[in-house]
Amino acid sequence: MDVALPASAEVRRAVSWVVIAAAAETALTIAHFLYGAHIYDDPSRDHVIVPAVVSLGFAAALGALFAWRPSPVTLWPFVAVVAVPFVGMFGLYHGGFGHVCKLVLFAMGTSPERLEEIFDSPDFAAPNDVAFEVSGVTTLLAALLVTYLLVRLLRTAKRARDLRADDASTSTAHGA
Repeated sequence: MDVALPASAEVRRAVSWVVIAAAAETALTIAHFLYGAHIYDDPSRDHVIVPAVVSLGFAAALGALFAWRPSPVTLWPFVAVVAVPFVGMFGLYHGGFGHVCKLVLFAMGTSPERLEEIFDSPDFAAPNDVAFEVSGVTTLLAALLVTYLLVRLLRTAKRARDLRADDASTSTAHGA
């Protein structure tokens, strides 16, 4: 029987850490894009602000819902709303592909013109600003932290669910 019960303190803490890490990644991502807009005189880079803030809002709301009523129905939307933008888009795609891969190829001697062909993006910039590149790479590092915390949350939630199931079967077996 999978009845939604109040979350344990451990589950609530795990949810809080995921949301805190997503908020930190949001702040880092927004700062990175604002800095890029400033140094490259390209206000179109501000396009990430609204999706980042909206994603964080959904993550916080769904995290609170899961902490209030933990169940698979509230857990998996929370995981998806965190994983897709914070791990996938801002971390793996932007930080990993857009910065780490670009820097590795650049260090291997790939010309800026060839990099522009490979990355084919209106906001592509050859690696010419250390702060911009470092802040871009740190979005990948932030995503790795979010991933770690999501996995920890999933394990904590499973452990809590297993404990509730054991308690329920024990009380049923004893006729309580």
